[in-house]
Amino acid sequence: MKQHKDIREILKRSGTAPTGICGFWRSAASFAAVLFGAFAAFKFLAGIYLGAGGFWGFCLSLWLLRRCRDIVRLVLSPVVVLVRFLLRLFY
Repeated sequence: MKQHKDIREILKRSGTAPTGICGFWRSAASFAAVLFGAFAAFKFLAGIYLGAGGFWGFCLSLWLLRRCRDIVRLVLSPVVVLVRFLLRLFY
């Protein structure tokens, strides 16, 4: 029994022994910090990926607008008519 007590004293001095409730909260806080860091890294990488996707989608839409102007006009004409109607209605 004394041997275990000596080991515990050595671990306490080195700072690696669990020290009751304070040790639990310290480990819980470090676990929460690791989870938050992993989530932040995931959001950062997803933002880069989606930002690049948004950029390339924008470039593709510009290219389609130049190449298929008549088709784009045909697709957007109901939207233009609706916007003109709403502008006349409210202004």
